[in-house]
Amino acid sequence: MSSNPLTSEIQGDLITRLKRVEGQARGVQKMIIEGRSCEEIVLQITALKAGANQVAARVLVQYLSECLSEKNRDTVNGLSAQEKISRILGKLL
Repeated sequence: MSSNPLTSEIQGDLITRLKRVEGQARGVQKMIIEGRSCEEIVLQITALKAGANQVAARVLVQYLSECLSEKNRDTVNGLSAQEKISRILGKLL
């Protein structure tokens, strides 16, 4: 596989999303310090998790595309595309 299958457009999108997640994490820290309600904190954590899941899904789509491309269908590094996909899904889920 190539060392970086992410195009500059995808990289930019991922960085934007990760900065949003980072801001949400800082917001949760501030909410805890301020003694905000648990309900408010949990709601913000839910948004943070959703943002992180969107990043993971975007990277996964690229990974699957790379694994299933013609040049990578055969075994690479001792693993078939199916084995590589199973491995990454196991880590993600």
